Amino acid sequence: MYAVCKLKCANHRMPIVSDIYSNVPVDERICNICQLNEIGDEFHYLFKCKYFNKHRCKFVKHYYYIHVNMHKMTQLFDDTNDTELIKLAKFISIIIIHLKNG
Repeated sequence: MYAVCKLKCANHRMPIVSDIYSNVPVDERICNICQLNEIGDEFHYLFKCKYFNKHRCKFVKHYYYIHVNMHKMTQLFDDTNDTELIKLAKFISIIIIHLKNG
């Protein structure tokens, strides 16, 4: 659950957060892992970044990453099923570790 807290508190190295300190405009804080040319924020890494597809399929229910939207992201984080939250935490941990190690 530590990883979920890190994500919610913006204690990670996603471009949306890390580029603040370099004064990079928000629309230029792009994910440098995949080729989608999208802003590297929590939504992108959890639901869209192609690099994490294999892990996403393993740890997140299909419902959440098909036809993605903010409502589904909210539903995912509001899930009261401990098993699903632990799987989400594992997935977030993989993302955070990858971004930290480059």
